[in-house]
Amino acid sequence: MISVSVSVDVPSLADGIRFYTAAFGFTKVSEPIPGIAVLRTGDAEILLLEKHAGSKPALDTRDTRRY
Repeated sequence: MISVSVSVDVPSLADGIRFYTAAFGFTKVSEPIPGIAVLRTGDAEILLLEKHAGSKPALDTRDTRRY
């Protein structure tokens, strides 16, 4: 059996949870620390990471997150 786990940056954790549960049937499993939520459906798991618009995805880049 194959399982899939993916991390997804979202600008708002609450909005991300609402979207992925309503649109794809995920269920929130946990929020281990502030700004992170684990959602699961079947063999698929996503980790939502709250990252604000304008923040940098890496230290050595000039790029910023745009949602």
